[in-house]
Amino acid sequence: MQDLDTRPRTRRRRPAGGDSVVEELDKLVTELIRENTRLKRELSRLEAGKGASNASAALGSLNRRIASALGKDAEPPAKRTRRKITDPAVLQVRREALARAREARAAKRAAAAAAQA
Repeated sequence: MQDLDTRPRTRRRRPAGGDSVVEELDKLVTELIRENTRLKRELSRLEAGKGASNASAALGSLNRRIASALGKDAEPPAKRTRRKITDPAVLQVRREALARAREARAAKRAAAAAAQA
């Protein structure tokens, strides 16, 4: 007997291989890196001697997010050096606060030592 099934027999087409997807993503990432470099140059030209702005901080944050998303090691943020405090009034206030903190810590240690004894 013949098969009574009248549905057309078709084969499902397999989706494109993973290689083409990876190549496409690689092209997109390369394009983004080029654009990012161009934008960095433009930003540095605009800042030209000015201090760090919100835009450059946002750009650094974006770079770190992209690097972490791609699984690359992002370079750590540059350590900021503190300016030397030259105002005598501010220095005196800081010294007094440090002295109070040392006294409080010494009293706490003494109380802990007395409790153990």
